[in-house]
Amino acid sequence: VSLTMEVKDEPNNSDLSSLPAALIEKRMYCWGQADNGELGLGTAYDQQSVIISPVAPDFPLSRAVKHVSCGRFHTLVITESGQVYSCGNNEFGQLGHDKDNKSLNSVNGLSQYVITHVATGLWHSLALNDCGEVFTWGGDTHGQLGLESADKKSQSIPKRVKGLASVSVVQACAGYSHCLVLTSTGELYTWGNNEYGQMGINNSKKSQKHVEFSHNIVD
Repeated sequence: VSLTMEVKDEPNNSDLSSLPAALIEKRMYCWGQADNGELGLGTAYDQQSVIISPVAPDFPLSRAVKHVSCGRFHTLVITESGQVYSCGNNEFGQLGHDKDNKSLNSVNGLSQYVITHVATGLWHSLALNDCGEVFTWGGDTHGQLGLESADKKSQSIPKRVKGLASVSVVQACAGYSHCLVLTSTGELYTWGNNEYGQMGINNSKKSQKHVEFSHNIVD
């Protein structure tokens, strides 16, 4: 890939089929699979399912991009001011809106917070704010939202994970259908799909509750 500007940072959690892309001078460039709107290019590339050269998405340059996370068919972006934007497939509400978006749109349910980190799973999303609080939304078929309620299989409005109210979270990540968070005191909490033992709890049962590891994790 040939780019004329210095690459300052890179997104994480990128799916192999879609790389929405390097953070270059705090502006996002995208390429890869595009037929779900996950690159945030608006309608300008409707006839192309794959973008083979880096393109700047339909997103004002004045909003400096701080962090990007890419799910299978959706993308989350944090600006320098701590606001979250999303685009792509919204089948399970993982954008935090009520419909699909081919352009980056604000996740209004988080607008009152300063978000420091976002993470994306297959069909769910996670955000961490500057107070150490965790918010989740999207698909919840495996309890990956950690909301301790089986009433809904999806949630489009970001909800605070109240089961973590007594701890301050400093790092968070989302797997295919599970989540892990690290607290300021070194405890690791995990929840969601555990079919292959990915929660590390000595069984293969899914859990919507937050399972704390018995030992501290060294950061």
